[in-house]
Amino acid sequence: MHLNIVGLILSNNSILIICPSFNGYQNEIKHGVEQKGYESDLITYNEEIAFGINKLKYLLILLVRCIFCIFCMDYKKSESYAKIENYIYLRGKENLNNYLQSEIDKLIKNGKIYKSVLVVKGFGLNYSTIKKINLASQNNSILYQWDPLLRYPDVLKTYDHYQKVFTFQSTDVFKYPESIYFPTFYRKDKSLEKCTLEYDLCFVGVFAIGRYFRLNKIKKKCKALNLRVYFKLYSRNTFLRLFVPSDYLIDKKLGAVELREIYSRSKCVVDLCHSGQDGITQRVFQALSLSRYVFSDTPDIEKLKKLHPSLKTLVFDFNTIENLGNATLENTCFLEAKNSIESYEVSNWLSTVLDIK
Repeated sequence: MHLNIVGLILSNNSILIICPSFNGYQNEIKHGVEQKGYESDLITYNEEIAFGINKLKYLLILLVRCIFCIFCMDYKKSESYAKIENYIYLRGKENLNNYLQSEIDKLIKNGKIYKSVLVVKGFGLNYSTIKKINLASQNNSILYQWDPLLRYPDVLKTYDHYQKVFTFQSTDVFKYPESIYFPTFYRKDKSLEKCTLEYDLCFVGVFAIGRYFRLNKIKKKCKALNLRVYFKLYSRNTFLRLFVPSDYLIDKKLGAVELREIYSRSKCVVDLCHSGQDGITQRVFQALSLSRYVFSDTPDIEKLKKLHPSLKTLVFDFNTIENLGNATLENTCFLEAKNSIESYEVSNWLSTVLDIK
């Protein structure tokens, strides 16, 4: 479809967000834009539905993972595995692109031309879709990549078609030198009042075999140090229960309120990224905003500590975890750390990514 933009008015007060549905983060971005005083439209989608990942394709992906695991390979670190999984997903990318183009066409027909368009992740978007995005933004499209390129190598081919690219992972800048390293955002929360500490360390996240083994290693060390832990891994795969202790597994994702309660009842929040991922997750900032310590073995945590020296005494790893027992939540560094990470609070984060005030 050819769209004539003659007569459309460029809005300096409206931003379009295109983002997969993930833990409600797409709504946090939209809310953050509106907090800055801008109008916003959101196009979001469930990736599994958009790419047509039915039971057969899901079983095929599981089979490939099992094959890699049998040969003692951590599939999350394997470029070969990533290419195979990407291929399975991208077989259905036409559905995603048809949907996105249709939604953008509707907005343009209604007279919408945006100050900028923020695309999050961008996996599966073809050149025709990005062309429409650039049309809708008068060539002011911005990509924020919140996944490692190791897992989604195909998306790198599209980077040149955006006006600006941000990445949450510092090492991915070497793969695309024009990209800008900028950690992910977080939503500012207050810890629950009158909250009793029940755990020394906690972790809640999606199941991955690498995560499970690393958590098990941490759990054993914590047991020797008399540290209490709350570790939960989410999976709908009932087959896992034959091999993984039931006290590790949960079959539904926890919401933001539930997570805040668990974090508030813990002294330290564990941040374990997937294998092959260097970038830190929202857990780090969420924990610090709640005046909680962080346990992390993620490579980019060292970069973050250099950028924000106040974090040095608040972050533990496997070699320093024995010091957590004597750590108190009255540590004066928490206030300094909170002030230091304000640039990643979602509304401030958007100021940098979208270049808005």
